[in-house]
Amino acid sequence: MKKRILFLLSVLSIVIVSCETPVDLKVNGATSTKVIEGWIENGQPAVVMVSRAMDYYSAIDIQTILNSADVTCIVRVTDEDGNEEQLSKGFDFSSLYGAIGAAYKGKNIVGVPGKTYYLYVEDTAGNIYTAVTTIPDHTVCADSVKFTNEKPTDTTALARIYFQDKAETYDCYRFFCMIKNIDICFTPISLGTYDDLAFNGKYMNYEIIRSPMSNMSVMSLSQEEREDFNRMYFKKGDTLYVKSTLTDTATYNFWFPLQVITQVGEFPFLSRNSYPTNLQGKNVVGIWSGYNARYDTLIFE
Repeated sequence: MKKRILFLLSVLSIVIVSCETPVDLKVNGATSTKVIEGWIENGQPAVVMVSRAMDYYSAIDIQTILNSADVTCIVRVTDEDGNEEQLSKGFDFSSLYGAIGAAYKGKNIVGVPGKTYYLYVEDTAGNIYTAVTTIPDHTVCADSVKFTNEKPTDTTALARIYFQDKAETYDCYRFFCMIKNIDICFTPISLGTYDDLAFNGKYMNYEIIRSPMSNMSVMSLSQEEREDFNRMYFKKGDTLYVKSTLTDTATYNFWFPLQVITQVGEFPFLSRNSYPTNLQGKNVVGIWSGYNARYDTLIFE
């Protein structure tokens, strides 16, 4: 099957009405803001994406999204032992920017559970951005992952993961999934970011509900392909990859509030909520994450 590169887009408008006095709304441009998202996980090199925030009133199309990627930066990762590596620009199919060759990816330094990693980004204007993350020393203690179809004749189902939380530690979970030949990268599952404060040390099970990406190229698909791409469930013939991770507190603090407000239909970047970042620098948003991940494969035969 052909590969489809799908790009995330949210198109919004604000209507401001005044009964008596006209309102002159002035919104500062956001083009100077850097958006950095990067991660390193056990057994894998670091992946970092750098982009420029677009002005609120800029025209939005596929080319604008592509042009927002900043591929002119110096990006380095250093581990706690002092080993340093400069990341190279290229392709990486764990992210959308990577799918168009606009990700920075390491090679020699790979993630080790329990170790700390330092990120350094410098753009052509001399602006410097730094962050620190630590990969948890253990991962999700899952004993099974399975489809939830009630009968062998069922043609659709959700999936569920069963796991034991570790009582001795404060754990932050983040779950992803990917359907072979439908998705080009792992996407976060619906409400799949949470901590263990409510179930510390308990045996848990969690439903895996696919959260399809919004995209701009859906119009190029047939109606049948659109419905197949946008489904939240799984069906006969699917090969499902599940990525279960434990991450650091900073990553949880960044993604959890974003997850909550998008689930209730609010656009995150117009919300009054704050999204704490571990990135240091001027006019920067995003997160540098450490993940201890496990991967499971399910085939809906």
